[in-house]
Amino acid sequence: MKKRTKTVWIALSVALIAAALVTGVTFALFSTSVNTEHYISTGELRIDVFQTSMTGNQINTDGTYGEYPGSDEEISLRDFEGKVFDIQGAAPGIHRTGVFAVRDAGSSVAYDLHVTVSDVTAAGADAEAGAALLEQVQVTVTAANEGDAEVSESFLLSEAADGYTVDLGRMLLPATEKQFTVKVEFLNTDDNNAAKSGSVAFAMSVTAVQVTPEQP
Repeated sequence: MKKRTKTVWIALSVALIAAALVTGVTFALFSTSVNTEHYISTGELRIDVFQTSMTGNQINTDGTYGEYPGSDEEISLRDFEGKVFDIQGAAPGIHRTGVFAVRDAGSSVAYDLHVTVSDVTAAGADAEAGAALLEQVQVTVTAANEGDAEVSESFLLSEAADGYTVDLGRMLLPATEKQFTVKVEFLNTDDNNAAKSGSVAFAMSVTAVQVTPEQP
């Protein structure tokens, strides 16, 4: 059975009329028939994703490391057009951690949640430096919700060249929210000099996949 992965299902109604076909039988003078109608409608699978905070560190104007001012402003990412992680002038040891909330928006079925990092590219004019930076930026995805086993996976951006997916667990109704964090960190390695003047870019998506009858 194919899994549903659409964010919104379109309601579908099906009406079936039962008809009787009788062959080789003679009806009496009076006869009657009964027609029955049947109706099937699909359910809903809807989620929204919000950034609830962003913390970390930064390079101060005097060149030292300091606390990133961050933000506790809640941002809906459904139509967000900016960059969630936008780190300029990074140096080894710089990191940012975003906290995100997946909120159910009226689903009628349970579903599994996945976050995927993809479209990883070495951006900027210095392609070699960008490629080196891909080997030095680590992403850690963590999900620790009440009643769930903690999920935590770390990987380099270079390992996500073909996409890297982390299973966030299952959303069982009537639960309405599941939180996860994403930490992006410029690691301190012996090869940092090769990444000077480098730039990288990546995308992140959250997918809800309907639980099927074959799954426990």
